[in-house]
Amino acid sequence: MNRVQRNPFAGAALLAAAALLAPLAARAGEHVHQHDSYTGYVSDDDRDGFSYGIVEPGGHSFSVMTNFDDWQQLKESLQGSATPVFWFRLDGDAYVVRDHDYVARARDITRPMRELGQKQGELGRIQGELGRNQGRIGAQQGRLGAEQGALGARLAAISVRLAMRSRNGDDSEDLEREKERIERRMEALSARQEELANHQNPYSGRQSELGEKQAALGEQQRKVSRKAAAELRRLAEDAIRDRVAERLE
Repeated sequence: MNRVQRNPFAGAALLAAAALLAPLAARAGEHVHQHDSYTGYVSDDDRDGFSYGIVEPGGHSFSVMTNFDDWQQLKESLQGSATPVFWFRLDGDAYVVRDHDYVARARDITRPMRELGQKQGELGRIQGELGRNQGRIGAQQGRLGAEQGALGARLAAISVRLAMRSRNGDDSEDLEREKERIERRMEALSARQEELANHQNPYSGRQSELGEKQAALGEQQRKVSRKAAAELRRLAEDAIRDRVAERLE
């Protein structure tokens, strides 16, 4: 599955496809869209009049895309393309550049974004594995908790019956034995719960550490994204000036 992700920078947003690179970090307040073979985080902020994409052969996937709404139309128009292209929309007009040197320059400009995306994707993979381990431990804790709850209810009922027998002077030996058995089981369950909690603690600490690394990479990503947008806009303007940019209807 291709995965795309979009972060706002200077009014535009960043989308990345994980078929070609690892997902880029999504900022708070963005929302997920699913369409055909890709999933993306899309910002509604696109006010600077410039968006861009590096589209792979056939128009089936892209390594970087900053305007989600243009993707379907662009994909259809580039079905027959045998080489990567640099697509951009500038001041409302869409263009595609097929010139090898321009495309290579666009790829070079966006390389830091892809590299950061790969690092974030690897961190995400590790976080996912840690989460699965935490989930397995949590499931065990849940089962133990359910048993503890049932035993607690049984123990409360026995206590009531013991009090009644005590008032009536009835024999309570059988209930006392059952009470002791339940209490021993509850002690064992509590010990197991503590053991599982100790297993969870390292995972929680590791998740916190990875989350901090993700946040740091996200900040780096926003910086390189803004830089890339400015450089690509200049490249787009050069492509129009040099008449290597084909305007799309």
